[in-house]
Amino acid sequence: MRAVLFLGLLLCLGCLNAQPIPEKKAIRKAIEEFFDAFHAQHPARLKRTAGPGCILKSISVNGEGQVIVSTQTFDGFVKTVTTLPETVDFREKLLSFDIRHDGLMAHAWTPYEFYYDHKLHHTGVNSFVLFRDEKGEWKIIGITDTRKKNISR
Repeated sequence: MRAVLFLGLLLCLGCLNAQPIPEKKAIRKAIEEFFDAFHAQHPARLKRTAGPGCILKSISVNGEGQVIVSTQTFDGFVKTVTTLPETVDFREKLLSFDIRHDGLMAHAWTPYEFYYDHKLHHTGVNSFVLFRDEKGEWKIIGITDTRKKNISR
């Protein structure tokens, strides 16, 4: 009897972990593909990571202490990134991933450091919203980030 109960418990515990790990890996992969294309300044690859109507928002504080929320279309973002001179080196280093998902929707929270010409330019957090399309692929439909320039060195 104990063996049957133990086996049943093992099967139940195995079911609890079966789904989330592959989904989280797929969501993380979609975000990493976005950053690979971003760093490569590759417009077609960037566009493949986005879903319809993708919007980017940034939240920062200006010199007068006012909170500024700016909005950019994904196409505008792609144009900005792909027209940067090749001599400019920029890297966004993701520090961690906190991913939540529920069927067709996912959210990822990714603190980051942004380097421009090999120097720390600003830090912040990205908030990604993704959806799973009809092919089962995760696509980004929104990115909101914070940008903090008061960096102690």
